[in-house]
Amino acid sequence: MLEIFDGWCDNVVDLINATDEEAVLRRDIYDRPPTINWGKGRVTLLGDSVHAMQPNLGQGGCMAIEVCNFLACHGYVLVLIYIA
Repeated sequence: MLEIFDGWCDNVVDLINATDEEAVLRRDIYDRPPTINWGKGRVTLLGDSVHAMQPNLGQGGCMAIEVCNFLACHGYVLVLIYIA
């Protein structure tokens, strides 16, 4: 980690030094091409299920809310299914 953040401010280096190596979780991030078709018939995908955001952007949930708002304002009836 220190090699990756070499040259960063002292606060970052101090934080790395204060963190136990076992506490560092590696999460690789992969991108994929965007989906062209979001729905079929009366069913459409919303949020991360169709236009996934990389987790470091922290926008997936917000995008789902924006999509729901747009669809509701344009007369669509929404039935939301949440699967954790």
